Amino acid sequence: MSGISTFWVAHETGQSATGNQIRVQQMAILSRRTPVIFIAVAANALLTGGVAGSVQLPEFALVWTTIMVALSMAGLYRWAVRRRKQSPERVSERGPRRIAIAATLQGTIWGIGCAIMFPIMPGMEQMLIGIVQAGMAAAGASILATLPAASIGYTVGCLLPFAVRMALHDDVLSLSLAAMTLIYTVALLATARSFYISFVDSVRGRVATERLLTELSGARQDLLDAIASSTEGFALFNSEGGLVVANDRFAELLRLKQEVARSGRSFEDLLKGAKGEIAPEWIRSQVARYHACDGQQVVAVPDGRWLGIGHRRAGRGGVVTTLIDLTVFKQNEAELIRAKVAAESANSSKSEFLAMMSHELRTPLNAILGFAEIFMNEMFGPHSDERYRIYATDIHEGGQHLLHVINNILDLSKVDAGRFELNVDDCNLGDLADSVVRLMQAKVDEAGLDLVVEAPEGLPTILGDQRVIRQMILNLLGNAIRFTDSGGRITISITAKPSGDQTLTVSDTGIGIAAKDIPRVLEPFGQADAGLSRRQDGTGLGLPLVQSFIALHGGTLDLTSEPGVGTVVTLHFPAGGVTDESADSAS
Repeated sequence: MSGISTFWVAHETGQSATGNQIRVQQMAILSRRTPVIFIAVAANALLTGGVAGSVQLPEFALVWTTIMVALSMAGLYRWAVRRRKQSPERVSERGPRRIAIAATLQGTIWGIGCAIMFPIMPGMEQMLIGIVQAGMAAAGASILATLPAASIGYTVGCLLPFAVRMALHDDVLSLSLAAMTLIYTVALLATARSFYISFVDSVRGRVATERLLTELSGARQDLLDAIASSTEGFALFNSEGGLVVANDRFAELLRLKQEVARSGRSFEDLLKGAKGEIAPEWIRSQVARYHACDGQQVVAVPDGRWLGIGHRRAGRGGVVTTLIDLTVFKQNEAELIRAKVAAESANSSKSEFLAMMSHELRTPLNAILGFAEIFMNEMFGPHSDERYRIYATDIHEGGQHLLHVINNILDLSKVDAGRFELNVDDCNLGDLADSVVRLMQAKVDEAGLDLVVEAPEGLPTILGDQRVIRQMILNLLGNAIRFTDSGGRITISITAKPSGDQTLTVSDTGIGIAAKDIPRVLEPFGQADAGLSRRQDGTGLGLPLVQSFIALHGGTLDLTSEPGVGTVVTLHFPAGGVTDESADSAS
């Protein structure tokens, strides 16, 4: 039966939602129209059989009428038995198929009976039978239009035997009646098809509407579930200011009484109905924010809590209000502020302690260095034993190293405390590099290294602290000497860019630093080789001091290295160097 329906009008079949809904609606419509069909068939059968039986063929008319009435009464009884049952949500294809077979059978019996009785009837009786025949075909085609197989079967079965019987006669009138019957049949089927198209379109629209309503209902329920389970308070107010929906968290955060948190209440009424005493000024300020829809703000609640209260305008003129409990976050923020202040205070105390200790250590250390120089130079006469002078030299070198460490610690503590002052002057990076090379040339030669300085002629000067820049070059060159094996090469190169920036690079072919150790060597006292058996001495203050000093000059430090290949450290000086104002602010 579905094949005839889809041939009649293409549509969904099988177990699809639209196909099932088409069958459900077909059965529902036919169930409502069944009494009309069966009563009409029985009444017209009695009328036609009575007229025909009174004139010709009484036995045939009786049998035919009995069959038609019996079929109608049987169908009516079946309908009466099943009409109280609830309309099913799903209908298989067997139900419409049985109805189509029954309709085709009944229409065919009707058509055959009329085809037999019509030719032998007098004129008036023929007219009556013809009118009833046409009416029954039209009624069947329209009433059964929602089930194409039944409509086609009943209409064709009702009219085709009559047209065939008329075509068997040779007279013009009979042939004309046959032709008119066929044309009438086509017209009825075309009308039934248009009815079925409208029916299928309406079912499709209904299925689409139900699907949309289901999706909207599911989406609405999902939204309500999400709102209900949210850790944030949520409330929606309509354009008149009345509460539409709110979750339990909203009532909990506002401490609303149960009798207050009802739909239709305004935001102001909700605040006034909250538990505890709330100052009217606070309520007025929050109501003003609600009307202004000024976004999210952190608000101190009179009971000591902190809430993030946000208002924004909804699509249809309403207001969406959200609440977030920020009390714990504010407490943590206060704890972090206190911890930061304590840490800054401790760091300042540490820097002051280091500076004080450095001053206290340098005073006796200067005396030690002075007396060591006296013994080294034999100012009061020659020693009786050469070992006195050798030991004095060792004491002096150790004291110089300790003084260098103390000076580095003092400088680092000043930088950390923000009290390091730059003596700004014109600086030529090439001249400063040459002075450092002259100072360190003896150590370079002693280490068996090759040192090269590459600087362009006419290098412009920059503003900076000559002593600090010289100290940076000295620290970088000292590291390169310590960590480069004999026969290696150290290069100091200076470049000037068109923008006015200048770079000073110290590269070596030393042992290098692993990538994972680079952040550590830039920290105070950090060592790439931190074990007790490390190859070279050092306090780990050289690179951190250089990084701090170049930052005071408004520049940056870049360090790249590869174990077994070497290390490249580049200092970037901005155009013109540091100014007096930037030096003061850096300090």
